Amino acid sequence: MVEERRVIYTAWIESHHTLRNHPKIFKLCKELKIGRPQALGHLHCLWWWTIENRENGDLIGLFDKDIAQACDWDSDPKKLVLALKKTGWLGVDMRITDWQDYSWRILSWRKSNRERQQRQRDKQRDE
Repeated sequence: MVEERRVIYTAWIESHHTLRNHPKIFKLCKELKIGRPQALGHLHCLWWWTIENRENGDLIGLFDKDIAQACDWDSDPKKLVLALKKTGWLGVDMRITDWQDYSWRILSWRKSNRERQQRQRDKQRDE
């Protein structure tokens, strides 16, 4: 009997050290009256949630409270979403700004992995 290996998908997103001092981070901190580590954390929570739930970066149809929950934001959800839009992290079209620039690696890896797994299943079926 052939043992099937299961791959556990972990959520990861490309994050550059320059994000720490990005002008939009400072603007977000000012809008939300929070510190930089907190702003960085909320953004990363949103990105991790998005890679698991909305791979294409499109948040259309979500309520503000859903986005706040994805960000681990405990205060006013409307204030958060307005701040994300105002500072350019979230477009007025409810798409995460520059999403494809930062998610393509994991999405490519997942696609390749699915294809590899399918080939393996096909090979086992044909044996």
